[in-house]
Amino acid sequence: MRKPVHTVSLGERMKAGMPAALLHRPRVLLLDEPTIGLHATAQKRAIRRREARVRARPAVGRRAT
Repeated sequence: MRKPVHTVSLGERMKAGMPAALLHRPRVLLLDEPTIGLHATAQKRAIRRREARVRARPAVGRRAT
Protein backbone atom coordinates (compact mmCIF):
# COMPACT_ATOMS: atom_id res chain seq x y z
CA MET A 1 0.00 0.00 0.00
CA ARG A 2 1.49 3.31 -0.99
CA LYS A 3 -1.10 5.64 0.58
CA PRO A 4 -0.27 7.92 3.51
CA VAL A 5 -1.66 6.38 6.71
CA HIS A 6 -3.99 9.31 7.42
CA THR A 7 -5.80 8.75 4.08
CA VAL A 8 -6.88 5.14 4.64
CA SER A 9 -9.94 4.00 6.58
CA LEU A 10 -9.84 2.76 10.15
CA GLY A 11 -10.62 -0.75 8.90
CA GLU A 12 -7.64 -0.69 6.55
CA ARG A 13 -5.37 0.48 9.39
CA MET A 14 -6.68 -2.30 11.63
CA LYS A 15 -6.07 -4.90 8.92
CA ALA A 16 -2.47 -3.75 8.67
CA GLY A 17 -1.99 -3.47 12.42
CA MET A 18 -2.77 -7.08 13.33
CA PRO A 19 -0.03 -8.65 11.18
CA ALA A 20 2.39 -6.02 12.45
CA ALA A 21 1.54 -6.98 16.05
CA LEU A 22 2.07 -10.68 15.31
CA LEU A 23 5.24 -10.25 13.25
CA HIS A 24 7.61 -10.89 16.15
CA ARG A 25 5.56 -13.80 17.55
CA PRO A 26 4.89 -12.32 20.99
CA ARG A 27 4.33 -14.70 23.90
CA VAL A 28 1.66 -12.42 25.35
CA LEU A 29 -0.76 -10.49 23.18
CA LEU A 30 -3.23 -8.01 24.65
CA LEU A 31 -5.86 -6.85 22.18
CA ASP A 32 -8.16 -3.94 22.87
CA GLU A 33 -11.06 -4.10 20.43
CA PRO A 34 -8.92 -5.63 17.67
CA THR A 35 -11.70 -5.79 15.11
CA ILE A 36 -13.17 -2.30 15.53
CA GLY A 37 -13.64 -0.63 12.17
CA LEU A 38 -13.76 -3.90 10.24
CA HIS A 39 -16.75 -5.10 8.22
CA ALA A 40 -18.58 -8.04 9.88
CA THR A 41 -17.12 -10.56 7.42
CA ALA A 42 -13.61 -9.23 7.97
CA GLN A 43 -14.15 -9.35 11.75
CA LYS A 44 -15.04 -13.04 11.64
CA ARG A 45 -12.11 -13.81 9.35
CA ALA A 46 -9.66 -11.92 11.60
CA ILE A 47 -10.89 -13.73 14.71
CA ARG A 48 -10.67 -17.15 13.02
CA ARG A 49 -7.15 -16.45 11.75
CA ARG A 50 -5.98 -15.22 15.13
CA GLU A 51 -7.42 -18.27 16.90
CA ALA A 52 -5.78 -20.61 14.38
CA ARG A 53 -2.46 -18.84 14.85
CA VAL A 54 -2.68 -19.22 18.64
CA ARG A 55 -3.48 -22.93 18.30
CA ALA A 56 -0.48 -23.39 15.99
CA ARG A 57 1.86 -21.44 18.29
CA PRO A 58 0.60 -21.46 21.87
CA ALA A 59 0.65 -18.06 23.48
CA VAL A 60 -1.34 -16.13 26.01
CA GLY A 61 -3.95 -13.98 24.34
CA ARG A 62 -6.57 -11.70 25.81
CA ARG A 63 -9.12 -9.66 23.94
CA ALA A 64 -11.22 -6.76 25.22
CA THR A 65 -14.51 -6.01 23.52
